[in-house]
Amino acid sequence: MGTTMKNNGSTKGTAGVALRLLAAFTLLMGAFSANGVDCFALYSQSGATPGSRTCKLDVVSNTPGGMGNYACINDLALVDQWCNSTETLPDDTCPVADPVFAASGAVTLVEADFISGDELPVTFTRTYRSSVFLKTASSIGSMWFHSWQRQLNVTGAAGGSGNIVAYRANGEPLTFGLADGVWRTKSFSGLLLTRNAAGWALTDLVTENTETYSSQGVLLSEATKTGFIRALSYDGSGRLVAISQHG
Repeated sequence: MGTTMKNNGSTKGTAGVALRLLAAFTLLMGAFSANGVDCFALYSQSGATPGSRTCKLDVVSNTPGGMGNYACINDLALVDQWCNSTETLPDDTCPVADPVFAASGAVTLVEADFISGDELPVTFTRTYRSSVFLKTASSIGSMWFHSWQRQLNVTGAAGGSGNIVAYRANGEPLTFGLADGVWRTKSFSGLLLTRNAAGWALTDLVTENTETYSSQGVLLSEATKTGFIRALSYDGSGRLVAISQHG
């Protein structure tokens, strides 16, 4: 997998170095991706919901086509494995006796691989969970989730009482429900979710960073309050191959 990282405009110094290191790290992690993992990332683009009655049909019918995707679409055993996976509910407790959650006994570990020197730095973190929330996001290992795998599950968005699940930088899910035309979480999350003509926008009210997502819930870019835009690029299998910062 060829991975590049571009740093244009006024980005200088440590941020540029960090971006190049991040590109190298992404390349390294991608080298360990299994074919099944690549297929899982592809299946998630079909709009199918693991565990649903129509999951297998949705995967086979709606997964993006192309010569490079033929093997994934026709691997019915792998489709069956993906469709039979279920999502783990979030743990409302905090880790005690670090890094164990008391309620579930789940073990979690966060590793920060890169942090640039900007006011709002570029970061690359990996989170390990012994009980994962999103089993289909496993490009760096079945129990790991990296901070640029943020995504929206929009399969429940249809209808007046739909819901959307936002998977954050550590893989933890956050559910938004539609009420009076506004997407809200049950308790204040500090995040604002809005829909637009191109897809979705998720704004962090604390940092003022805004993430843009496609209509299918794929993370496309992150804009900072300082004017930098970090754009993500994917290959035909849905794998992240580049992050370009400009502004």
